[in-house]
Amino acid sequence: LKLYESMGARVQEVLLPHLEESVDASTKVGLAEATGYHAASGHFPARSADYSEDVRRRLKMGLDVTAIEYLAANEVRRKLTADFDRAFESVDAIVAPATTITAPRIGETEIEIRGENVPLRTAVVNANRPANFTGHPAIALPCGFSKSGLPIGLQLIAPRWHESKLLAIARAYEQATDWHKRHPAL
Repeated sequence: LKLYESMGARVQEVLLPHLEESVDASTKVGLAEATGYHAASGHFPARSADYSEDVRRRLKMGLDVTAIEYLAANEVRRKLTADFDRAFESVDAIVAPATTITAPRIGETEIEIRGENVPLRTAVVNANRPANFTGHPAIALPCGFSKSGLPIGLQLIAPRWHESKLLAIARAYEQATDWHKRHPAL
């Protein structure tokens, strides 16, 4: 953020009041819609054996999302989309972490966050969920390394249909830094 400010950007905090409740809602919508798509294409459950265990399990979970849960989750999506749209009335982009953790080690299935064990998948995708859920374009950029040498990512989110603005903001960051040229020590 300080780098963007040094380049002339005005930085301000924005509020997304429905962000927290969107985690469960986006899960329900994602599961139901993925299952619906695979069922409509004739692949699930007819060809269940062709899916990996993880994907098969998630598609089965989608069968358990009720219509009432799906509709309620879509109401949360509508509210969060409105939150983003209000925020974009005063900012060109939102800056957020790309993930809530640094890059995980190969083979990790859980990670500790604030004293709680969290499934790795959840920790990796939670920061991406809001933009995916609302349909706002987002991009992740490398922005540093942790003390243990693992990459850290920065996420930029822009108004819908403003991909060119998003790419310009991301390019300005890359031109001002060399993080995208660095690699973790193996």
